Amino acid sequence: MEVIAQGYSITTLVNGEKRVETIDEDKVSTRGGFSIGVTEKGSVVRIRKMEIMQLPPSPAEKK
Repeated sequence: MEVIAQGYSITTLVNGEKRVETIDEDKVSTRGGFSIGVTEKGSVVRIRKMEIMQLPPSPAEKK
C-alpha cells in the first residue's frame, strides 16, 4: 500500500493501483500527522515496511 499526500490531495494505492483519491475542498490543512487504524474489534494490522518521505514541491507550491 502506498499513500501520497501532496497539497490538498491524498491518494491511496494498493499493489500499485489507485484505490482512493481524496481532495480537501475546504483547504483546511496541508500539514499534520497521520495514523493507521482499524475499525473492527479484533482486527490485526501487520506492517512489514514503512517509509515516510518528503515529496518535492509540486509546480503549484513553487509559485
